[in-house]
Amino acid sequence: MSYERITLEEREGGFRLRYEERLFLWEIGQRLNKNKSSVSRELKRGTRNKLYNPIIAEAGHLNARKRQCPKLTIELFNN
Repeated sequence: MSYERITLEEREGGFRLRYEERLFLWEIGQRLNKNKSSVSRELKRGTRNKLYNPIIAEAGHLNARKRQCPKLTIELFNN
């Protein structure tokens, strides 16, 4: 499995699998085609007050992307 960002739909699906179907992390990973450690990290990042919220997790992901520094560009001038 190659690393890919977890989408909002996958976050919502993971939430449902974890709390409604009571699946283990490795089972959630298999269903979402993600590694169990990725699922574990996602649950840790998006958990507030002992409950995972996919909307809060997505907002945190988007805020982290905004904080990243843009790539520097080098302009060459012909003299």
